[in-house]
Amino acid sequence: MAARTSLAAKAAAWAAEGRTITDGAAQSSSGHKHSDASQSTAEKATSTRSGTSATLHLARVNSEFIHEAMNGNRQRHEELARLARVRPRDVPQLILLRDGTSASSSIGGGGGDGAASSSSSSGSGSSSSSSSSSSSETATELDPRRLAQGSDEWLRLRAGKLTAGRFATALGFQGRQRQEILWRRLAIASAQANGQTQQQQQQQQQQQQQGSYGVHSMWPTDDSFDFDDDDVGGAWGHLHERSALATYLTGFLLPRCPSACLHETGYWPLSGLKERCSIELGASPDALIEGADGVYPGGVTLEVKCPFRQGAPRAQPTVFARQVPQLQGALLATGRETAHLVSWAPSGCAVFELQRDAAYQQMLLEYLVAFAACASEQRPPGRAEAQHASAVRAQSKLVARRAIKVGDIAASDCVALLHE
Repeated sequence: MAARTSLAAKAAAWAAEGRTITDGAAQSSSGHKHSDASQSTAEKATSTRSGTSATLHLARVNSEFIHEAMNGNRQRHEELARLARVRPRDVPQLILLRDGTSASSSIGGGGGDGAASSSSSSGSGSSSSSSSSSSSETATELDPRRLAQGSDEWLRLRAGKLTAGRFATALGFQGRQRQEILWRRLAIASAQANGQTQQQQQQQQQQQQQGSYGVHSMWPTDDSFDFDDDDVGGAWGHLHERSALATYLTGFLLPRCPSACLHETGYWPLSGLKERCSIELGASPDALIEGADGVYPGGVTLEVKCPFRQGAPRAQPTVFARQVPQLQGALLATGRETAHLVSWAPSGCAVFELQRDAAYQQMLLEYLVAFAACASEQRPPGRAEAQHASAVRAQSKLVARRAIKVGDIAASDCVALLHE
């Protein structure tokens, strides 16, 4: 814990000084240096930083303490240095989202909600007399699927909602403590949305701190505890997510379907649940495949994982049960048939495929609605919800076993995407 606190303190200090680094090519505070060519690449990438998302900027700031967390492991740094560097202009089939802008209007669901796409098109057409910035803002307001992940707009939109990245937490895959933290956050957000007074909210927080699950809660009652990016692994994942997308595109997708494109995408709400649950459910897949219906009928969602493994990054060997709720949730929200999980590391990349499972999705959705209802009603989940969660976790293991590895991308074919 002391070592981790030290790393966090260093990261905060570096962020305050505005120190950044890109793609793992760095000079760390411990004196480890890389080649002049790597430093030149980092300087060029940093100089083109404007317009990228706040999340990616934070990842670059954190990459120095990622380097330190690797404990000077020369092999890992050499693996990063060997990666071919490409720029977004080199892979035009990769459609990236920028802060405050929307992607091509061709993004759509594979049998899901297409209304947003047509609304966005008509909305942008009706505002042709307005400025381009106004048109862009209107488009993103009409279609949250085109908001860049990590942007201020995307973060505001997801606030107080139960999203696919949290489904495993809601099910208890990450332990009882994190499940309770999530429940508490949703309960507070729901109370605020319903106009509950500040005094009532404070009373509710005190009750929750006493142990809403029948045990004493020692964690904070505000949002200072973030279990998404509270460690170096989260920063590593943010830093290399787009490199994983580029690797998947060039090393797997285009050789199989040269006409395909890979689109980053925003937030997809799950429709038809307002009468059953006041807390919205949704998903934010990392990307969608377009133009590959001949190879993947029904459409594909893409989820990226970049395992850090305590400074020894390696692609995961299989799909884990805890990842199934997020994968199936993305399929449910987008209406697509196939999910690809891309596990990326500088030493190689693995691609796994999982098909839509309607029975599992129904079981998952019923539990999530019940969990969200508990939060909106300010009551902790009871025995019935616990049994339901246990059943979904058991089914997640069975669904994970049906995932198949469809691709292995060698280290020589992995790339690092520079930020423009």
